[in-house]
Amino acid sequence: MLVKTAITLIVQVIILLVVGTNVCAGDLSEGIDNFWLKSIISIEALNDSGAWIPQGTGFLMRSPQNHSVLVTAKHVIIDTAGSVRSDLGYRVNRKEGTYYVISDSLLTAHAGPWLLSQTFDVAVRIFGVKKKSDSDVESLPQDRLRNIERLKAGALVLVPGFPLGFRSEKYADPVVRRGVVARVDDSSIIIDAMLLRGNSGSPVIYTPTMKLGTGLTSPFINEERVIGVVSWGYSERKIATDVKDSSTTILYKDNAGLSKIVPVEYLSELLSSAEFLKMDSTQR
Repeated sequence: MLVKTAITLIVQVIILLVVGTNVCAGDLSEGIDNFWLKSIISIEALNDSGAWIPQGTGFLMRSPQNHSVLVTAKHVIIDTAGSVRSDLGYRVNRKEGTYYVISDSLLTAHAGPWLLSQTFDVAVRIFGVKKKSDSDVESLPQDRLRNIERLKAGALVLVPGFPLGFRSEKYADPVVRRGVVARVDDSSIIIDAMLLRGNSGSPVIYTPTMKLGTGLTSPFINEERVIGVVSWGYSERKIATDVKDSSTTILYKDNAGLSKIVPVEYLSELLSSAEFLKMDSTQR
């Protein structure tokens, strides 16, 4: 069986190389489809000067009732007391290359509050204000949020988001970082990717090493899928000592390049809960 599978894959690769060479010599690079990037939302907070400051990342998906749903890590939107912050807003891109910000208070008045997981670092809310005709956003379909039962270490992933709040002032294009699955546990996934503050809430997207064309099959998954939501990164405590004055030391944290991910099945549990389904069904 393994020999037959290996031979099939080799034949398909040869076909791809031959067909790809003969059909065209395109000028487009490989990369993630723009559809994914348009689902990414910058979650921000209003400061004392009236400016919107990035806090983390969220992404849009479709609910069972076909509403847009904003997903993020729970810690991005709550305060130290565990309550949803009152100063939140969400930056939405326009097709003309600008943006507008929807305040959380406006969304709550029209579409209800955030729904927080009691167990995992994930939260969702109906993004229920009527989409403006010039909004340049997309919502991921439900079938792109699938648990990969046999997800293996070494699988390639992409993480679009706003590390360190890095975005333009006019049109918030996310930064896409690349990594691999480092370990798969029963209730979490660890990825090897240099993620930073601001990446919390980003979707982690499994991406095939090589996509096969129409009519070709493979035992491997042949499409991008959200496998989880970025929760937090591992860091190492280090001490730096002044070479001229050994009594002067600084304690700091060094990014270990490893991040914990909430698996998509726990997001799916939240989206299939009775509380969320009731919220979804009452939206107009």
